Amino acid sequence: MEYSSISIANYLLDLAWKDQRSIDPMKLQKLVFVGQGWHLAAYGRRIVGESAEAWYFGPVFPQLYREFKKYGRSPIAKEGLCFDKFDPDKEPEGRFVLDQLWRVYRDVPGIWLANKTHESGAPWEQVTREYVEQNQPIPFYLSIPDDLIGDYYIRELRKVA
Repeated sequence: MEYSSISIANYLLDLAWKDQRSIDPMKLQKLVFVGQGWHLAAYGRRIVGESAEAWYFGPVFPQLYREFKKYGRSPIAKEGLCFDKFDPDKEPEGRFVLDQLWRVYRDVPGIWLANKTHESGAPWEQVTREYVEQNQPIPFYLSIPDDLIGDYYIRELRKVA
């Protein structure tokens, strides 16, 4: 099953708060993106129903951005509004991916995750390369295809396996 980016973000926020950690919008955005990548790599299907877009500062789920942008660089204080609650008991695969994602990245700063999504060969870099090389602005609504995301995270997960 696919969920909204906000639903997946709310689950990650719950994990953070249970660990007594704060999380800002940038880190949350990148965690949801990487979670999408891990889920595509492991199971061949999305966990987030929305497409990620390539914005200037990296991959973004626009709905997630709009929901939490009011926090700026500050820690998020409450869950976002969504109509589809991620139920980890009904989604063991998704729960596994998100729990492992949190375990691996809970202590990593958001800027580190952002830089990681900009690395050579990363999905964001692949779809923006021609614009950056030609010193052109990245167009609005430039989607990052699921196959690029899944293939990249298959390679990334193989590195650590």
